[in-house]
Amino acid sequence: MLSFTIRFVSSPHCAFPPGILSKIPFIRKQLEAYFEFASRETNWRTEILAGVTTFLTLAYIVLVNPAILAVTGLLFLLAIVASPFIGIVPPAATAPALILVGSLMLAAITEIHWHDPLVAVPAFLTLILIPFTYSIANRLGFSIIAWAVLHLFAGKARLQDWLLYLLAALFLARFIYLGAS
Repeated sequence: MLSFTIRFVSSPHCAFPPGILSKIPFIRKQLEAYFEFASRETNWRTEILAGVTTFLTLAYIVLVNPAILAVTGLLFLLAIVASPFIGIVPPAATAPALILVGSLMLAAITEIHWHDPLVAVPAFLTLILIPFTYSIANRLGFSIIAWAVLHLFAGKARLQDWLLYLLAALFLARFIYLGAS
């Protein structure tokens, strides 16, 4: 929890109305309850850092690279206009499109070297973990970790693949962190 101390100085120029400083812990608890800090397992520090990060990103976009704002702004306006029409389509109508996209994705399976375990095991994990994890990030994480571990144990680690090893370490740290909480 972020803890802070406010000293009240009697002054006619004080910005706080009388008695408000004694209510700050109450207000803080009310805000924590309203924003559901406990159920979301968050705290003031995390939320403040997220706000600062969001602000800095916005400041970068507005001040340094305003062209991003023009493109995304136009696309956002299109999304506002299109969203009611997209909402008309029932979810059952999207199933054929998903099946078509899935079959097009499966066409690349024929190009996988299934006889090479260093390629086949991560590819198999990528395919099989899609329906089990319901998460593309988790699926890719397990596959990248498997690829890195297999290449390290087989003695085929190359310096050119340093980014994959870094990603594998980051995914492993993520899964350990999520498993601990």
